[in-house]
Amino acid sequence: PVGGQTVRCSCGNTGCLGVLASFEYILKKTHQHLAESPVRSSLRLLNDISIDDVLKAGENGDKVATQVLIETGEYIGQALAVVLNLFGPNLVIVGGKLAQSTICRETANRIMRLYALEMASRGVELKLSPLDDLAGARGAATLALDSLFQPGEKDILAILERRLSD
Repeated sequence: PVGGQTVRCSCGNTGCLGVLASFEYILKKTHQHLAESPVRSSLRLLNDISIDDVLKAGENGDKVATQVLIETGEYIGQALAVVLNLFGPNLVIVGGKLAQSTICRETANRIMRLYALEMASRGVELKLSPLDDLAGARGAATLALDSLFQPGEKDILAILERRLSD
């Protein structure tokens, strides 16, 4: 969980990154900022705001979208700092739609370094994955297809479970 956050997750905990960095929560926060702030925003012109609208508006300098993306980047950065402190990687690769946002990615990088131990963050690179949003699905499909052409057991779920536990 991300410290200080009280948003309840479906797992029963509060402050889970999976909620705070979800598209659903980002859109909720965007609507909340629009309702509470008189700041001009291109998002006010849209009937149905999508995550792509928020990302594009943020990159185009929209203040409401920028604020929401900064907040999201802060949550991600706090979580990445924990990863650095625990595991000490030299490289952190981020991917997906949020990682495509320069605002979100740069904020996450700044906060990661701020919250991580200096020794743990020294020399660490945060890079954007060259893979697209379907990389995880392709990897899972590759595992499933590989197992189909292996001799022996053909229970895909059992094979995947065994591979994930190795």
